[in-house]
Amino acid sequence: MLIAETETVDLSTPTGPMRSYIVRPAANGRYPGVVLYTEIYQVTEPVRRIAAFLAGHRFVVLIPEVYHELEPLGTVLNYDQPDTDRGNQH
Repeated sequence: MLIAETETVDLSTPTGPMRSYIVRPAANGRYPGVVLYTEIYQVTEPVRRIAAFLAGHRFVVLIPEVYHELEPLGTVLNYDQPDTDRGNQH
């Protein structure tokens, strides 16, 4: 199944907007949904690949930025020691 492009949405929360990404199958229709909770590095390329894989198997995938209260919207931490420490502090 083909995958539609990822849609970016900012969800309203009591503590401010939470950036989230929606990945869905390209074919029109109703599909079950999955919330893909990320690792401490936020929405990295491996997380995006997992979402694409799930969308390719007919799931709509929502990926929220889990540190929306602590980091600027769109922040992706690097796989290095400083950002690992930073993510673990949250």
